[in-house]
Amino acid sequence: CALAEISPRLGDHSTLFDKIADAAFPLIRTFDPQHVANILWAYAKMEHPRPEFFDALAKEAAPRLRDFSAQQLANVAWSLSKQPPPSSNAAFDRIAEDVVMTRGPSLDSFTSQGLAMMAHSFAAVGHVANTDFWDGIDRAATARVSELGPLE
Repeated sequence: CALAEISPRLGDHSTLFDKIADAAFPLIRTFDPQHVANILWAYAKMEHPRPEFFDALAKEAAPRLRDFSAQQLANVAWSLSKQPPPSSNAAFDRIAEDVVMTRGPSLDSFTSQGLAMMAHSFAAVGHVANTDFWDGIDRAATARVSELGPLE
């Protein structure tokens, strides 16, 4: 993640990001939720396309999303909305289902920024069919409307 923050100042690191993805690919099953969220975020932030890598990460994360924190889920959703891999619909379905059914973090545990990221990410990919999810976003945001900033 640090590389994603400093890289715009240092120039193109596409070869480095490709090498990292190649080395990480066989290890994906060993990544914990923080690793998955950080890697997806870094590649999305750098706008470095690696659809097969994103797809593998999304597939690995989907059955384990209940182990992700609210912040990690928000980062995963944002990342997948920036570079949607083929399996992103399944990942978004699973995130929405797990959040609504509170098998993972409930929407009440998201920060106002996290709620905004979730809403933006789902809307950006056109994932609007789960009315229970959107009702939950509405309820959680309404409950903390005084906490919402101008960008949320």
